[in-house]
Amino acid sequence: MRTLNVLVVGDSGVGKTSFVLSLVNGHFGVFEDTEVMDLFRTNVAVDKAIYNTSFYDVSGKQTDLRLLSGIKFDLILICYSTAIPLTFHRALHHWKQQVSFEFPNVTSFVVGLQTDIKSPSLSKTKSVRHFDESKILGFGRCCAKKENALLLFKKAIRFMVLSEQAKSKKK
Repeated sequence: MRTLNVLVVGDSGVGKTSFVLSLVNGHFGVFEDTEVMDLFRTNVAVDKAIYNTSFYDVSGKQTDLRLLSGIKFDLILICYSTAIPLTFHRALHHWKQQVSFEFPNVTSFVVGLQTDIKSPSLSKTKSVRHFDESKILGFGRCCAKKENALLLFKKAIRFMVLSEQAKSKKK
């Protein structure tokens, strides 16, 4: 069993906690807003490996990630709402810069949430093009109310493993 520390960042209200709770509890649920940071734990099986996963769910109001520099993260999920285009922009220009500066050697995976909300949202094609240009390693979209949240998280773990393998080949 491998220990996996996952940092979850993004603006307030994009669905970070709902996403994490759907992974931990196996279903969508009601929750209180995160004040500073919440810690959730669960085991996740991916490709015959089991990951003892700790999710550090940081409030969207918490913009100083230096407070977390003592924790060794394996994966960072940068979240935005597909229903709120400004959060996509902030994922690219604020959160990506923050995590790249504080945790330069940690794999980042961008997660578009709230895909079930009908609004003038970003198209998937436009989102993927922007992230390709930004050299983001992994990208996916889901709805925390549906089973695809777990599938998306497994995809993020696979990207992390591939990233680790690529880094070890460079050494």
